[in-house]
Amino acid sequence: VLNETDEFYLGVDAFNQQDYKKAHHIWEQSWKRLRNSENRFYLKPFIMLTVSYQNYLHDKKTGGDYLFKKALDRLLEIESRLGNLIDINSLILQIKDALVMESSTRRFNGIQVKTMRIS
Repeated sequence: VLNETDEFYLGVDAFNQQDYKKAHHIWEQSWKRLRNSENRFYLKPFIMLTVSYQNYLHDKKTGGDYLFKKALDRLLEIESRLGNLIDINSLILQIKDALVMESSTRRFNGIQVKTMRIS
């Protein structure tokens, strides 16, 4: 049985392999399972990022843009609480840099979530 952190990292691995659908599924299942826990706060921006990508794939640019920016806002709100899981500063900078790109799905090219886990 995976613990919450290991499951989060499974989602990160899928995200970093550009399997956004799988990452979304993993994080959404964690979100649902933790529904009564305050510990699920950190999952929301990652779910938003993956849904943003799905919106772009289906030519829903407005929704994709909204979720992409909202994910950044959420990450900025909770950045001090994520430092033990990921390199939050790196992710925030990558997303800010990607916001200037015209092509929506290309925004995700190169975005990698760097973890703080010890292998």
